[in-house]
Amino acid sequence: MLLYIQQTITNKEIEMTTKTTSTEKTMNGKTIKVTLNRGVFEEEIRLDGQLTGTKSHLFDKLEIFLFDGTKRLESGSKIDSIENHTRHPNYQNAVKAGCVGLVGRNWFVKSETENVINEMIDIVASENPITEEMITLKNQEAEKELIAKKNMEAIEKMEREQEKHAGWCKICKDWTYGDCGH
Repeated sequence: MLLYIQQTITNKEIEMTTKTTSTEKTMNGKTIKVTLNRGVFEEEIRLDGQLTGTKSHLFDKLEIFLFDGTKRLESGSKIDSIENHTRHPNYQNAVKAGCVGLVGRNWFVKSETENVINEMIDIVASENPITEEMITLKNQEAEKELIAKKNMEAIEKMEREQEKHAGWCKICKDWTYGDCGH
């Protein structure tokens, strides 16, 4: 069973259009539900009440739920390898039981359950693909992060060069030639 919801939320500062795709399956008397919510939202940037521009944000959220009837037992956003949780109090018991992954904080999954969840993730991802707008936004964000990283490296290099010279105070971050008392 697939469920599709497309909604547009508008308030004073944000306009958000998302598409939610969801599927669920029952195994061993428990219901597993996988939901994928994707979209882009526009945020209005205001300074002193005046509109100064807008900024686009990417919204991409995967949720995995385990239900017993109507009671939610556990939820998480991914299946994490059990090897990453060796300090979990139930780790030894989970390994003995043949578990290979962990969803949320306490839902250990065996390989067959992991395969079912991965199939469900593939189904909702195929029904709710990444759009061109989302790809463009991801590329722009990656480009901004790269520029910020390069700027930080340049600043760190400049600071290392300044510290080499006599008269530069590391505490004041200025040329004090010892007059500052540090």
